[in-house]
Amino acid sequence: TADDVAVIIPSAGGSFTEVGGTASITVPAGAIANGTAAAVGIVSVATSGLPSPPAAAAEGASSGTFTFGSSAINVQWYDATGAAQATYSLNKPAEICLPFTQDDLNGAAGGPDGLGVWRHNGTEWVSLNATANVGSGTVCGNASSFSSFALGLDVAAPGAASAGGGEVSLPGTGGYSPAVTTLLLALMAGITMVVVGLFTARRVLWAR
Repeated sequence: TADDVAVIIPSAGGSFTEVGGTASITVPAGAIANGTAAAVGIVSVATSGLPSPPAAAAEGASSGTFTFGSSAINVQWYDATGAAQATYSLNKPAEICLPFTQDDLNGAAGGPDGLGVWRHNGTEWVSLNATANVGSGTVCGNASSFSSFALGLDVAAPGAASAGGGEVSLPGTGGYSPAVTTLLLALMAGITMVVVGLFTARRVLWAR
């Protein structure tokens, strides 16, 4: 139907949103050569049918892996005859945007900075240079080649998360804080000791 179709003009580009969803692709001007007829489809897929994320690093500043978020899609390009293009690529990268939820935001190490878009290139998962927009609830990255894309939630690096849910805590000080009255009594006792000491010293000098 007309609602399912968006036109991408080589000189101006265009965008296409997943039917019944919010995932989208935005193609810039000049990404498709003049005279090229092509179609693109975006379909939501279950993460259970995708290859597993890479194994986490045992040490280092980054875990090098992710966990699946709430959204994943397949982006497929077709030629003018309707045949799927296995190796279709653009002259300029297109922007791929995936939606995220509050649960995704809570589950990513680093909050919004821990949300990413990962593409499986047929061999391995590759992290795109992605940016999260909390206002629109989407995270977007650029890609010139297309296949499966997944919302990835960063996993904390080894040793970076504490036992308290990943929050870094200051070291404990014993939980004791003296009251104001105690401090005043200690101050008065100190003054008394000084006065007694001076009086005793004067008595010794006078006796001599």
